[in-house]
Amino acid sequence: MGRKIVGVDIDGVLNRYGRHFCQELKRKSGKEIEYSKISRIPITDCPNVDVNIEDVLLVFNDPEFWQRVPPDEFAAEGLRELFEKNYSIIIFTYRPWPHLDVSNDLQVKKTIDEWQKYGFALSKPKDAIRDITKDWLEESKMVFDTLFVMTDRNMIETDRFEYCKLNSVDVFVEDDMSNAKRLAEFVTTVIVVDRPWNRDGRGNMPENVVFTSGWTEIVSRVN
Repeated sequence: MGRKIVGVDIDGVLNRYGRHFCQELKRKSGKEIEYSKISRIPITDCPNVDVNIEDVLLVFNDPEFWQRVPPDEFAAEGLRELFEKNYSIIIFTYRPWPHLDVSNDLQVKKTIDEWQKYGFALSKPKDAIRDITKDWLEESKMVFDTLFVMTDRNMIETDRFEYCKLNSVDVFVEDDMSNAKRLAEFVTTVIVVDRPWNRDGRGNMPENVVFTSGWTEIVSRVN
């Protein structure tokens, strides 16, 4: 019998990127927003939150944001426990960065210059964010078997939905409600980590979608 598969999202599951976004936006622009008010993803869809696409690009287009995003304090231990119990850990993330579809040519050049330090090139745009992501996982002591990094420019790597459709995935750990609902069609159990942006609409989710407070409960449910 093969190893059971656990799929895991990164942003909002293995890290604290929501709080990190708030801190970096304040540092870069002086604009303050409350983490608890991020009730929707993408953040630009949140009512009563003064964030626009320029703010998002200012933060997410900085490669150092992805290097410095703090890990969830219990995620590495949780992954290690599952790995040691012979689960196969498959990690997925959608990171379409850097995003160069902006009107300001000087800003595009500045963004490219910053990312070139990490190996970015227009001929191989996904490599830089993939390398940054892989390095972050390793530095954060996150164990895994396979990593899939999706970007808007390179659709070669399998996304989470296609992977789960083609493979027998026992559990998938998510933070995004729309992703969880789609994954529930193919995955035995979808576990959603409690975040401000996934608290609305829980009563309308499929029966195989469950909600948890964090990694201690995730490991318990998987086991």
